[in-house]
Amino acid sequence: MAQLFDKKTIFLTILICLATTVLAGLIFLNGKSGSCGIDSETIKNYAQELQNNQLYRLAIIEYSKLVADPCLAQQRRSNINYIIGKMYLDELFDYENALASFLKAKQDDKAGKLAKELDKLIVECLEKMGRHSAAQFKMEQATALKDKPADAGEIILARIGKREISLSELNSAIEELPASMRESLKQPAKKLGFLRQYVTNELLSEAAVRKGLDKDPKLNKKVAGF
Repeated sequence: MAQLFDKKTIFLTILICLATTVLAGLIFLNGKSGSCGIDSETIKNYAQELQNNQLYRLAIIEYSKLVADPCLAQQRRSNINYIIGKMYLDELFDYENALASFLKAKQDDKAGKLAKELDKLIVECLEKMGRHSAAQFKMEQATALKDKPADAGEIILARIGKREISLSELNSAIEELPASMRESLKQPAKKLGFLRQYVTNELLSEAAVRKGLDKDPKLNKKVAGF
């Protein structure tokens, strides 16, 4: 009996030790905000503090530690890459790394919460890198030609981000053309070609606004002279 009692005692002691170890591990993990072995909350706060003090490269290093965490939620990884990209773009003027960060953010943005904003930022990076053809292609990709009526009954032909181009807007633009051109646009193929050109002009106009060209007094003076 004494020997049996000793075995039971040893067995119970082992169980208690195991339970204590598991409990300690759970407490440790909860303290790490659900991450895989890193104190994500502390790192995030430190990164924000660095960013607020304009120490952008150091902030990016800290944010990158969060991105590297395999247990980080996909949408949160997308959000952090967006923040990193904005620092590269707006503060460090490093357009290549900004573009890379925005592409990573887009990859993890499965819900599409940042899709429109990321498309615009990707185009902006390409433009500032001098890759105008790639920027134009990306803008065309982000613009979907539609033939379905909108909720209000209006036919939407194209969308540029939140901007919608309706059939009535296109027809109004055509009405402003000389009579000879209006006549030729009665053919469906030529009208579609005019729509594509109209969309391209709107995209270029948006790009000019992003670059601040609409506020350039010299350029406005030249435009006013036409």
